[in-house]
Amino acid sequence: MDEFVDFWDTAGQERFQNLHPSYYHGANACILVFDVERKVTYKNLEKWYSEMRGYCETIPCICVANKIDTNEKVISAKFKFPQKHGLAFEFCSAADGTNVVKLFNDAIRAAWEDKHSEDRGFMVTFSTFSPMRPLGLVIYRCQPRRRRTPRSERRW
Repeated sequence: MDEFVDFWDTAGQERFQNLHPSYYHGANACILVFDVERKVTYKNLEKWYSEMRGYCETIPCICVANKIDTNEKVISAKFKFPQKHGLAFEFCSAADGTNVVKLFNDAIRAAWEDKHSEDRGFMVTFSTFSPMRPLGLVIYRCQPRRRRTPRSERRW
């Protein structure tokens, strides 16, 4: 069965905060991303995580340190937030692509396994906070692809 995936980025700016509940609806996985160059983004993880858990209590969540291309020493750093909450943790760089594909594959796999472990149907939605924009939330949705009726078979 063909599936398609949607990712939604809400941005972490306060002016977009009112939109977050609509993005959380039906979410099945979350990626929390912080910028290793901006400490405030790491401090915001707790707020974003709490907000997301208020709407999506049990979905899988991955914490990501972004912009590792700017400071390779950060790879040896220990971050307490993912350990405190029992989250998977990955390093990536959106600028040079390091681990980006792996991250999204892992998130999709986690969402898929979570959905099918509880047999809740095919729709998978996915939430992510991303510093690729001013930090925010991205939602992923995975639904069965509908077969399009060929033009020759359409009834007018």
